[in-house]
Amino acid sequence: MSLLAALVAQDLHFRYDGGDVLKDVSLELKEGEILAVLGPNASGKTTLLKNLAGLLTPSSGRVTFGDREAAAIPHQERARKIAYVPQSEETFLDFSAEQIVLMGRAPYLGAWGFETPEDRAKAREAMERTFTWDLRERALDELSGGERQRVILARALAQEARILLLDEPTSHLDVRYQKEILDICAALNAEQGLSIVMTLHDLNLAALYAHRLVLLRDGRIFRSGKPGEVLTAEAIQDVFGVAMDVRKDPKSGLPSCAPIR
Repeated sequence: MSLLAALVAQDLHFRYDGGDVLKDVSLELKEGEILAVLGPNASGKTTLLKNLAGLLTPSSGRVTFGDREAAAIPHQERARKIAYVPQSEETFLDFSAEQIVLMGRAPYLGAWGFETPEDRAKAREAMERTFTWDLRERALDELSGGERQRVILARALAQEARILLLDEPTSHLDVRYQKEILDICAALNAEQGLSIVMTLHDLNLAALYAHRLVLLRDGRIFRSGKPGEVLTAEAIQDVFGVAMDVRKDPKSGLPSCAPIR
């Protein structure tokens, strides 16, 4: 894995009217790395991802992409570098899956905003990569949760960004679709070298698919590192307030977490 940093957050603070949400958050995403951000509800996971994506501006601190501050990069250029996938997409339910994915080509459209044959080819490539090409004529609101999430992921891939920011990509999905989405992400990382930050609730899936984990508590980084370093019974108890039996696989060294009754 490359040691170069793809995205860096330094001393991030973010405040809504109700108070501080992020406090002194610093992290680094390496090129070609999958980084999973974990933490209880309201710990700041989504807010962190939106700050990294440039959708929110930090109250203080900064996010840098390469040697440039993300806030200084024009929106269209930034969209060619960083793709953000929200938890759910309710805005374009009447659009077809192919129309949704073509929206990912917006950073490349000319002044008139017309798609070229190349744009359509890139959209098809993204849909084939996420196994959604057969769904291209169906409206988003006709799709299952797993199908819809794959279409939204395809839209991000159509941007041709080198960094994917995925907010709860497996939320509300059954086990089959959770694995399907994360297998696609792992393949994109392995085959194309995409750098990925994802927020997750499932500790075991995070340990299985991510190279490194960041554990948030009350807007601060409580612990970060490899899965076996982060997911300990003590850390889970401190952050989530839940007693867990944590065991490491003797071959892989990956932790497996199960609640204690």
